[in-house]
Amino acid sequence: MNEDYLKEESQKCVVVQTGPSNLSIDPIDNFATSTHQDLKTDIQIKGTYTTGENVAIWNGRKLVVYEITGDKSTIRAAGTFSTESTICSLYEQNVYTIEQGKVQVRTFQGTVKQLISFTEVEGQPVTLEVCSPHFLIVGTENGIIKLFDLSRREAKQIGTAKNMTDVISHFGGFVSLRCNCAGNKVSLCIKKPNGSTDSKLYIWNTELDTLQYFNFETGKGEQDDFAPGTMESDQETAEERRAKPARSHKYMLFRPGSHKPPGSKKPSRYYIMYIVIPTPPSMNLKCFPPPSLLNHLACPR
Repeated sequence: MNEDYLKEESQKCVVVQTGPSNLSIDPIDNFATSTHQDLKTDIQIKGTYTTGENVAIWNGRKLVVYEITGDKSTIRAAGTFSTESTICSLYEQNVYTIEQGKVQVRTFQGTVKQLISFTEVEGQPVTLEVCSPHFLIVGTENGIIKLFDLSRREAKQIGTAKNMTDVISHFGGFVSLRCNCAGNKVSLCIKKPNGSTDSKLYIWNTELDTLQYFNFETGKGEQDDFAPGTMESDQETAEERRAKPARSHKYMLFRPGSHKPPGSKKPSRYYIMYIVIPTPPSMNLKCFPPPSLLNHLACPR
């Protein structure tokens, strides 16, 4: 098996690598009656992506797309093509990859349908993700984020790009990018210039063009670090400060990992966050996630 444990999940199924060329596929709509499938491939798997209806696998030289039949009883090859891309996402009948400094939109058979280019100032794309219901989010090496609408014939950019180096002084690269169900809030985890993962989960409000965050190491948000200086707020800050030691221990040592919206097309106040714990903590985890983080991520109702 690969050194990296490969697991991919959608709203409809979970795909787990069980060997160098083997996948275990389980629908999650009803575990009691779901049909388990084992897939043996002819390539050594380096990455996988699933929508529930399709599964893509790749090894840095070749990409294969499989179709899962409606009754979940059969998996069959739907297309394959050569590509050196190690980043892939699917939406309907399209494959999105990063190749030669561009985002390429292909059919399952590899025919290029659209090229999304970036300027030298923006930098080359380094990460992309398709987010429900019909958004594509792309991040570049220079900290640029672009959001696209996939509901039309071609991917169309939404609004203007955002340069995260303008608002995050210690930006060193993207770890993961997601957007909420309305496409108006983008969540991101980043790494610092030294390569370590930042302890903050950032939320960019695309409509207000504001950046908020929650720090998993301290249990603080930006409203804690930059509280207004009024007398009333000073009193609240003092009270909050006395409660900080008891509250912060619930989050200390945490580092944000990958994250994604929950498996629902309806608006939700929650994200699924995979937390990295560098050392075994002795802490109470009952209060998670905090209300401040939920407010950052909430979809409009």
